Amino acid sequence: MAQPARTIESRTVESRPTESKQPLYSIAACRKWVKRAEIPTASAVDRQDSPLHFLLVSFQDRVTDTAIERYQRRVYQVNDASQIESNSHSLHELSPNSEYIEFNRCVIYRDGKTRDCLSLDRIRSMHRDMGLESQVISDNITVELLIDDLRVGDIVDIETTEVQLAGEHALHGRFYLSNSWLSWGIHVLEQECRYVNDSQKTLSVQHLDTDKNINKVWSVEPGDSYTHTLSDMQPEQNVDFLPHWYWTACLRVSTQQSWAEISAYLHAKNKDHNVLNGVIDAELIEDIPNINWQDKSLETITAIVRFVQDDIRYRSESNGIYTHTPKSVAQTLRRRTGDCKDKSALLAVLLARVGVVANLTLVNTGIRDAIGELQPTPYAFNHMIVQFKYNNRIYTVDPTMKKQGGDINSHARLDYGLCLPLTETGSELTQIEYEATPVLIKTCREFDLRFDTLDECTLTVRRTYYQELADSIRYSIASSEKSNTQEYFMDLASEFAALKLEPVTSFSVTEDHIEKNTLTTYEQYKLKGDVTQIKNGVLQFSSSAHSEFLMPARDTHPTTTAPTGISEHTVKIHYSKPTDIVDDAFSENNEFFKYSDTTKMEGNTLVCVNTFTGLKSTLKANEVAKCRELVEKVAQRAQTTVPFKLRKKTRNKTQFSSVIDFAWGAVPLLALGAVHVLKRMELLNNPITILALGIIFTTLITVFLKDKWLAN
Repeated sequence: MAQPARTIESRTVESRPTESKQPLYSIAACRKWVKRAEIPTASAVDRQDSPLHFLLVSFQDRVTDTAIERYQRRVYQVNDASQIESNSHSLHELSPNSEYIEFNRCVIYRDGKTRDCLSLDRIRSMHRDMGLESQVISDNITVELLIDDLRVGDIVDIETTEVQLAGEHALHGRFYLSNSWLSWGIHVLEQECRYVNDSQKTLSVQHLDTDKNINKVWSVEPGDSYTHTLSDMQPEQNVDFLPHWYWTACLRVSTQQSWAEISAYLHAKNKDHNVLNGVIDAELIEDIPNINWQDKSLETITAIVRFVQDDIRYRSESNGIYTHTPKSVAQTLRRRTGDCKDKSALLAVLLARVGVVANLTLVNTGIRDAIGELQPTPYAFNHMIVQFKYNNRIYTVDPTMKKQGGDINSHARLDYGLCLPLTETGSELTQIEYEATPVLIKTCREFDLRFDTLDECTLTVRRTYYQELADSIRYSIASSEKSNTQEYFMDLASEFAALKLEPVTSFSVTEDHIEKNTLTTYEQYKLKGDVTQIKNGVLQFSSSAHSEFLMPARDTHPTTTAPTGISEHTVKIHYSKPTDIVDDAFSENNEFFKYSDTTKMEGNTLVCVNTFTGLKSTLKANEVAKCRELVEKVAQRAQTTVPFKLRKKTRNKTQFSSVIDFAWGAVPLLALGAVHVLKRMELLNNPITILALGIIFTTLITVFLKDKWLAN
């Protein structure tokens, strides 16, 4: 459970040796290198249609060899009471060991008057660990400036300067990256971005905008500056499901360098902290189960990988240098906990014990291979994994994954795109080997309706998951309460038929093929309810997988779709006798997906099969409308309707029916007796008598046979 924020006393940070301790926050005049824009309050525009709008947004950075100074000015007008609370303070996240903030100005313009809101007693600092639920702990401090008595119609003008100093941190103050967005969700009257290069290194300015097909790069040499301005920026709506390669309009400014330079620099930093050549006590090694350190086979390598994945708990303590530098491998092994950097370093050291040389490797799981479009910067990555060579093949594994099936040859490949191995001489970006799983999932639902009553009927569900889905389901099952898992899959089964279900065999794993990395599950339910309430005497169920194909409401932006691969769904309905169903088949093949479904009778069983194969994981903006039209065409077959027929009830054996059965057993004797009587009465020579006897016996035999047929 997250703890409430706690106020921290006045804090100081250790600065460079030539400087004294610097307070975490202070009130100071604006620095001389800043160019302040003069925005008179009369320039406020009438934006009553927007609850909040900006008159000015100014970002100005000064880069030196030992520090980065970030000036920011925001002038905004509050037009609605809904914006009072969220805009009555200014929040700033700082690393206390290398950053501090100066508040330069905070005023409110109201009714032609200016009110100064800046004072030390309205500034406070607090520690907010907002990532505790995700096992992420940070030493960042939140500094808050409170803005009292904010009213509708007020114009707020805030200026701050944040300073980042070079210190023990591997990157802070040495490498520069600024990402300034050029599109906003609200109106902005004026925006300026200014970059001053007072360092000895060249800065690289990259302008990205996928919508306008812009990817321009230019340089800011030492001693120069660059300014980018925009006016009357209209609101742009946020878009969901954007592909990883999509960039909204922005400026990315970074220290100019190559990927190889970054690789060699970070490798040296890890080596300096004894990460890759760390010594592990023998007792710690002996505490690792089921690993023969004398064996250098594929099985041993897989066992080492699984140990780090499953037995070392994930916990990120990104404090100080540890935001970009792993901790001691001995400490990670002793505590059995660490984040991606710690787990990767431990895995590399353990693999080295069996003669496998591994490299710490950086990736960005969000933008993946689109990282190749960016200018090189060490800030481009958000995750660390491990890459190693075995039997002349390059393997890439993620030590933070859990319950992964298969060995290192058959487990699910990582769809992380481009990666940067950290090597002594430096490496360029390389592509991670990845092959989409041909089959994602196969499901089979069987309705058994070969009974007299609904209570006797069952629904059986079998599912087989492959590769990434098998890993995901395996971990989900292992990390969830058993009852919750069973309830979830029962709800999932209920979605495919409007009937109540009662478990006969609750959800269970029938086969977990670790080597092939497939997972098969089974569940069976009784059908409950009143047959007469089944609408129109038909059974409706979903037979389409296309609903997982994400489609946006608008076609102004590209979008992500479903994963590429095959999803196969089968529904079988067992009847007591054949049903009058006409065989049906449909297919749709296009550049975006393949879809097919069939319905046919096989003996007394109706079989419905549909297959969906996603061919594209992302769509460009000009493809969305066409793809949506094709998906809607398939959606018309989303529901399948079939007869709901139970076997008619067998007549109960009452005392009366027993007497009738006995009478039928005596029919031959009674017939002989009747013939004898009629012969003595000389009635057998009468044609009318013979005709009457024929009718009587035919009727009796017909009724008997019909009754027996119904019983069967």
